[in-house]
Amino acid sequence: KDHGADAGDISPTLRAMGHAGSHANAGGQVAVAFRSMAVRRLTPREAERLQGFPDDWTLISGQARKRLEDDMLEYLRASYPDLSRAEAERLAKDGPRYKAIGNSMAVPVMRWIGERIDLFEREVRPMLEAAE
Repeated sequence: KDHGADAGDISPTLRAMGHAGSHANAGGQVAVAFRSMAVRRLTPREAERLQGFPDDWTLISGQARKRLEDDMLEYLRASYPDLSRAEAERLAKDGPRYKAIGNSMAVPVMRWIGERIDLFEREVRPMLEAAE
């Protein structure tokens, strides 16, 4: 669905894919990585890192999975070695994690904006008020 009509000089952020009718590039797979001419979807952890979140920030308890593949359990145990299968089955699935990441704002950008607002309030506003 990504036809690039809204493309510009700045790349769009990661998008949650649950809003197919909201704009031209919604509803598709935009988070991908290239390796040896093969395309793969970014893992939730990679997407979290791109947004400036700590690893597994979105790996929270959620609705129990109907089935947990052994390779997924192995993947989770790489970060949480003592994780039981029952605990792993209650952790968030990738879909909701991608949605949470896509609906978030990048931490470094929000920090920068907050610092500039604070700077204005502490230094610039008092000068403007004194000049009045």
